[in-house]
Amino acid sequence: MRQLLTSRITVLVLSLSILRLIASPFFGYGVDEAHYVLYAKNLALSYFDHPPLVGWTHSVFSAFIQNEFAARVPAILLGALNSFLIYDLLKEKDKNGAFLAVIALNGSLTIGVLFLTLMPDSLLITMMLLLLYAVKRLEGEKTFLNYLYIGLILGVAGLSKYTAVLLVPALFAYIAYKKRYDIIFNSKTLVSILVSCAVISPVLIWNIQNDFASFAFQASHVSGGDKIDIKTFFTSLGRQAATYNPALFLIAFFGLYKAAKNREFLLPLCIGVAVVLFMFYSQSKQVALPHWISPFFVLFIPIGTLYLYKTAPKTTKYIVYISLAIAVLIHLELIFKIGKFPDYKSPFRDIAGWDNGSKIGANIAKQRCADGLAVTNWSEASRVILYSEFPVFLLDSRVDQFDMWQKESPEGKNLLFINPKTFYRDINGSYRCDEIIPAGRYDETINGGIVDSFSYELCINYQGIR
Repeated sequence: MRQLLTSRITVLVLSLSILRLIASPFFGYGVDEAHYVLYAKNLALSYFDHPPLVGWTHSVFSAFIQNEFAARVPAILLGALNSFLIYDLLKEKDKNGAFLAVIALNGSLTIGVLFLTLMPDSLLITMMLLLLYAVKRLEGEKTFLNYLYIGLILGVAGLSKYTAVLLVPALFAYIAYKKRYDIIFNSKTLVSILVSCAVISPVLIWNIQNDFASFAFQASHVSGGDKIDIKTFFTSLGRQAATYNPALFLIAFFGLYKAAKNREFLLPLCIGVAVVLFMFYSQSKQVALPHWISPFFVLFIPIGTLYLYKTAPKTTKYIVYISLAIAVLIHLELIFKIGKFPDYKSPFRDIAGWDNGSKIGANIAKQRCADGLAVTNWSEASRVILYSEFPVFLLDSRVDQFDMWQKESPEGKNLLFINPKTFYRDINGSYRCDEIIPAGRYDETINGGIVDSFSYELCINYQGIR
């Protein structure tokens, strides 16, 4: 035990986890993060835009304390577990290379976000890595218990995110390549199928009850536009290169190439190819968020680092240590906020100001005897709801989860609009009110620079969208 606790991989992972725990209460909820925290306040079998596991997980960790720290603990724990799983996957090839691979994994900016703030992707990544071990066990011994593990892991992955479905064709491709048809064609396979179906049954039941709204939304989300757009594809690719770290981005595709050439890491290779093909198709029709392709980079940044270490150890060390140093500096900036940025150009724009801006809005609403707060964009709604603890109405034409949560009609009410500069909207030109009265303004500042400005406008007798 003492050797384990003092081993360098354990020291690395614990140090990074402690740094993340320290940083976690020093910045506000992000857009998606707040949305998933709100899931926990509205527990259901599933949700319009995602399966339920992220909300269920938040409900467990935020059962007694509801703040940013509690919301981030599960992601930090998963990040530590994922780091150990990656190290264990690669250590038989080269322990030094595996150690550097874990550093590279944690040096990637997008992956660092998933290891700090809980997203559906954070949970899916863990299930994907556990699947690698479960399949290896199954190849060695086709026991009832091992088939049970496969079913549970695939089921929980399905509760995490819909793209978990990509694990299934990847698994079949792997079995076909290795000609291990005996794994599939036996009676115990039914165990995996039945268990996985039972685990994901909440998602199926919710969709049946709600006219398959979530499946339809995800299908349209994936299909994107009507035609292929090269500019859209490369915009998404550029964002991925920037946010995963440009050097690590290239290393990941180097790892994919080397694994395919050497016919190694076959199951990660099948999963990686499935994810890349699917995501590249999707992002050729609409701009993709960087974390959507995260399972690929979680696998192939470490694998690419291992291969690069074998051929260029000094270069590999230089890249991964610089990447880790950047990631650590970002965490320190989250804590101490040393940097000074021009007005409205702060990188903290999405994670600062919403707590104060929402609470000030709630106080003004109470003073003006308003019936509730109003926001104009879904990305504002969750944070205002969490921070204001006041009735909040999302007033837009987009069909989403808020249409299911928002049971009361806003029409006929006096509503105080919270209108941040980031998502500024002409309230008078967009909404019908008997009168619109300016009610105040709040500037969120860090080191003298304005992060965002919140204007407050009272709508008397709201009558709908123009």
